[in-house]
Amino acid sequence: MWYVDEGMYATISRHLNNGYNLYTEIYDHKPPLLFYIYALLGDDQILFKARLVNILLGIISIIGIFAFAKKYFSPRVAKTAFLFSAVLLGSPIIEGNIANAENFFLPLTIWGSYFALSNNKKIIFLAGTMFGIAFMIKFHPLLTLCAVLFYYLLSDFNKRKQLLQKLMPICLGFLVPILITAILLILSGDLVSFIDAAYLDAFRYAGEIQSGNLIGQILQSTVFKTGMLIFALGLIFIQFKRNRISKQTLLIISLLVFELYAVFLSGRAYYHYFLQAVFSISIFLAIYMLRIRQANLQHQLVQMLALFGVVISVFYYFNNLSWRDYKRENRSLPDNLFAIEYYTNFLSYLGGQKDSASYNSFFGPEAEKAEILNQSLSDENRNLYIYADYAWAYVAAEKFSPTRIFVAFQIFYSREYREQTINEIEQKQVEYIVAEKGRHKFKELRELLAKDYSLSFENMYFEYYQKSRLD
Repeated sequence: MWYVDEGMYATISRHLNNGYNLYTEIYDHKPPLLFYIYALLGDDQILFKARLVNILLGIISIIGIFAFAKKYFSPRVAKTAFLFSAVLLGSPIIEGNIANAENFFLPLTIWGSYFALSNNKKIIFLAGTMFGIAFMIKFHPLLTLCAVLFYYLLSDFNKRKQLLQKLMPICLGFLVPILITAILLILSGDLVSFIDAAYLDAFRYAGEIQSGNLIGQILQSTVFKTGMLIFALGLIFIQFKRNRISKQTLLIISLLVFELYAVFLSGRAYYHYFLQAVFSISIFLAIYMLRIRQANLQHQLVQMLALFGVVISVFYYFNNLSWRDYKRENRSLPDNLFAIEYYTNFLSYLGGQKDSASYNSFFGPEAEKAEILNQSLSDENRNLYIYADYAWAYVAAEKFSPTRIFVAFQIFYSREYREQTINEIEQKQVEYIVAEKGRHKFKELRELLAKDYSLSFENMYFEYYQKSRLD
């Protein structure tokens, strides 16, 4: 119970299982499918079941990468890519151990790409459908589909009939899950809320955190990143038309460019964003490493230094953009070396050197917060609002949110959401407000607490306010 996104999915799924409407009554800025997948897992032991599904999907993804690389490249590339993907998806290096959206759509984009290169229209249609389903989990799979379409356009540039025979079924297949979802949302009256929350609001949210200096703002801007994407695609087009790169190289470079664009599209810095690019990165690194082995010593050194420079630059980029603490108090290493201590922490617990509390504290105070919330909120306190960045709060407290927005960090980038939250608290006569200590309270909430609530008690993590007058 330590990662924010898992808490978001678990909280929303719990509300869905108890009759709440997605987007209009309980909200997050993502497409609906992953919330319903979590809901199907039930409310009991949700994290264990989600992590188990995550492992199974990871295995499917790794097999898919191996199959794709073997069919379209070589067995040697496939074996090396298999190892790279197994390490990346099976460890916390880029948070592959978390049951996050990227891990759920990755098998669909990998196998969708595999089937998309078939000459059979039905199989290509199936590929499009897989991309469409992935799009219902998160927006970013659309960019992998764009890579496939870009490959189609260049590889069959002078064969319009063959090009149309590929474009039509994959695009139609992509639209099928979207149209089915749209029809269901129209019938329920939630279509507008879905479009606004899952796609429009996702872009607004992605641009919330920006670097303070001008250069940082330019580098993080969507316009700059899109310009770099177009520039890269232009170079690929020129190189391919001049026969300087093969179809194989065109394929992997197209996937890599679009998937890296997806990784850096948001202004935020989370390592799990790289999960969506594991497909192309694993195969690209496999090809790169095999070519290094075939080069002479001088070229090997130059290429290894170049690769090392890219890796260091990426970590520097992420560490400087991240709003999280660089190093947590209960760890001896900074967050970008989290994977090392992840295993030593587990081995210490397995060997009896750590108890459950010490083991859980390594990930942060979330487990302790959950226990404190559960113990401090009695069964009578059903009508309450929890103002916290702690996404697991309502699950831990075994309560339901009286407000559509249920985590504090989503309220801050929208005045409309702040006003809406206060209106919902007032309309539903919320008796208790639990505020996380250290979390800045926005102006409207401070005014509401001063006017209608009084501090009842507090503990290490939370302040508990009780309504001083009932209307």
